[in-house]
Amino acid sequence: MKTQQQSVNREVKLEENLKTQLDNLKTSLGKIYTNNEKLSYQFIGNERGTVTTFVTGKDLVIPILYENIGNELVLSIAILINLETQSQQIFIDNLLVDYHQFKNIISKATEWIYKTDNFSSKFLLEKSLNEVVEITLPQEIEKKRFETFMIFDGERNLRDLVLRESVAKETQTVISFKRNKVIYLNDKIKEEFIQGAVLENYDSMLSEINALVKAYSDLDELLKNN
Repeated sequence: MKTQQQSVNREVKLEENLKTQLDNLKTSLGKIYTNNEKLSYQFIGNERGTVTTFVTGKDLVIPILYENIGNELVLSIAILINLETQSQQIFIDNLLVDYHQFKNIISKATEWIYKTDNFSSKFLLEKSLNEVVEITLPQEIEKKRFETFMIFDGERNLRDLVLRESVAKETQTVISFKRNKVIYLNDKIKEEFIQGAVLENYDSMLSEINALVKAYSDLDELLKNN
């Protein structure tokens, strides 16, 4: 039986391992983009794994909800890790929100969903989560503040999480998540999920990146000799 200290040691080891893997990817990518800032390459991880993670540009992408249309992967929700800064964001249909802010909201919403499983009312009720998240909209530089609340409807068994733009000049952006999607996201937006996804895809991604590094090196060698 594992002791609490053993569990803590394991978590620390996994965090250190993830940081090392991200640093290695960053270092190898740096060799490509040092003199090619305007280029953007994509490196696919283990396509036979449970979560096909990939690097695009300087971001590590871990898909959560997506569709395969033809040969193209169309993301709906994903975790993005900037390999230069190791900062984490959640991609939601072209919107970007801080990973930790969104994780807290999803966790609290999931808790409320389970607490109200037996709740019944003929009224539609709205309850604030008393949390504000900042979201970057497409073609926007400044982050927008969004208020968060839950909608409860006992008759239709609704337990919806809603993010609504606090101040909008023209159209107001609203994002909503149904009960089952909230629970699903709560299961995925965890450090363990990130660690597992990177571990499963790391070797394939690094191998592809290093193959491109070698191709550039071979090209440089040929041009230098002529």
